[in-house]
Amino acid sequence: MLALNLGGRSYPWFSAPIIVLFAIALGVGAAFVLRLATAPEPLIPIAILVNPIVRWTSLPTHSAGARSSASTFSCRCIFRA
Repeated sequence: MLALNLGGRSYPWFSAPIIVLFAIALGVGAAFVLRLATAPEPLIPIAILVNPIVRWTSLPTHSAGARSSASTFSCRCIFRA
């Protein structure tokens, strides 16, 4: 989120800080998936995500959560001025 927020405004998109932030996000995401795959009792069992009903219904749910977070952030930016 920080890379998306700073990229294009404070720093150019292909500057070192933005690339490093994206690399860190990718590394943390990969570490989370690796931990999820090797945990004895994972937060979200992979077997659940194989089910097509769960996979297709989680997509709009996560999308709605992202839109809600984005609108909250946008309102803070608008009303801060």
